[in-house]
Amino acid sequence: MDKIYKILGSSVAFLFPMLVLAQVSDIKGLLSAFRNVLNQIIPILIGLAGVIFLWGVIQFIMGAADEEKRSKGRNLIIYGLIGLAVMLSFWGLVNILLGTFGPTNVTTPSAPIVPPAR
Repeated sequence: MDKIYKILGSSVAFLFPMLVLAQVSDIKGLLSAFRNVLNQIIPILIGLAGVIFLWGVIQFIMGAADEEKRSKGRNLIIYGLIGLAVMLSFWGLVNILLGTFGPTNVTTPSAPIVPPAR
């Protein structure tokens, strides 16, 4: 858990200059700056939550005989799903707020796309 806090702390410290230098003068500018930051962070976090979910599934299947390993796998699956739900709902809430109060000339962020297999 300490590793997660270190990663989150360093990512916030890395992104803080982007928020400070945004020079926001009204709520629309603030929402637009917040949206730009989310557009860069959310796809990475969604991918990370997906990897955590899949790692939990692998641990759950591989530890079918051991109750402790299944419990750890089950917890990772739950954490991954909760992380995905929170991030997607937060992203949706920001887009709803921008659609209601935000500027009209800003493009809507697209969901992350997996490139097709060759």
